Amino acid sequence: MKVDTKEVNPAFRSIIQKPGQKVFLDANFFIPPDRSKVAKVTPYSFADFKECWLIPLLSEFAGLAIHESVYDELVDDNVKKYAEEQTSCNPPKLKIHYDSELNHSEEALRNTYLKETLI
Repeated sequence: MKVDTKEVNPAFRSIIQKPGQKVFLDANFFIPPDRSKVAKVTPYSFADFKECWLIPLLSEFAGLAIHESVYDELVDDNVKKYAEEQTSCNPPKLKIHYDSELNHSEEALRNTYLKETLI
């Protein structure tokens, strides 16, 4: 993989410049890495992962969100509990978006996007 270090990624720049904008995260942002099956390392504990990654991430960026299907992928009890805590704090540090909350225009946009990406 080539990494271009001369040009700034415009999407990354946008997130840094406007940390309150809505950014949807994948479940992998919440799941601690575990390389213990391929290397002789101790799995990263959720407590350490939360301290080093999740707390700074959710504290710095106010518009972080996940879709309900991503929330369903958070099967580890510690991970799911932490996500729930972040959605219920005041102000919420994480928003869960549900398909049932979409208005007609948003639903049409989602369906068009899904149709195009699944082709």
